[in-house]
Amino acid sequence: MATHSGVARHGFRTSMEEALRVGGEPPGAYDQVAFTSRDPRAETLIPLIEPAASASAWPLVQLTLSDERPPSADLALACLAVACEMAPTASEAIYTIARVAGLLAHVAEEYDHPSAFRPNVGYRGPVPSEYLGDDTVAL
Repeated sequence: MATHSGVARHGFRTSMEEALRVGGEPPGAYDQVAFTSRDPRAETLIPLIEPAASASAWPLVQLTLSDERPPSADLALACLAVACEMAPTASEAIYTIARVAGLLAHVAEEYDHPSAFRPNVGYRGPVPSEYLGDDTVAL
């Protein structure tokens, strides 16, 4: 997720508009590290934007998507929010729902196919006795 404080306070749409107005790029626009080439989520979302876009918002979205670098899903969502003239925080709600769905999918996948890599990390210091109740067994 783009964790820029502006995004947290004002939403993807407002952050994208502000970045473009001052000549920068929206936070999280192209920095998707989970994918080595293209973000398949963005590739799915982008073709759906133009048909839904308002005539006044489409030029800004088209300019944003004209960059040669592959966009992240965050940028595609910001473009959708601008194109459809959503409220500034509407994209945050969509983002949150999508992330929760993705997290649940990963959890379900992990139950079906447990990962071979399990870090073996455990606390090895003294047991903090002040936090243990009478019914707690210290290891």
